[in-house]
Amino acid sequence: MKYTAAINNKTLKMNTGDLLKKIDKEGNGTYSIEELKVGIKDSVSIFARPLINDNVMGKISKILDTNQDGKITDDELSKLLKDNYGLKLEDAKKMNVKDLANYLQDHAPKKKDK
Repeated sequence: MKYTAAINNKTLKMNTGDLLKKIDKEGNGTYSIEELKVGIKDSVSIFARPLINDNVMGKISKILDTNQDGKITDDELSKLLKDNYGLKLEDAKKMNVKDLANYLQDHAPKKKDK
């Protein structure tokens, strides 16, 4: 299943940089877990039911908030994109959300065998 199946059409068409600005209510270049939760809760759903709950947000924050300070910075996003997907954050911000979601799925790191 493509990641885009759960993202509403309005959000899919948005520029990723604009979406991040919308989420960053304080305009300080960092995204609190609460800002992220509020910013994406209406954008990601299945059959009109929100897909993002506290459990999902906990998993997302564990991945994105690498120093676990409760905030996600552009530096953390940049490192994640570069290290795992070979993508620069400034390039990701120029893409619309649909193209970015598809890129991330197509370039997802391979899971290691245990």
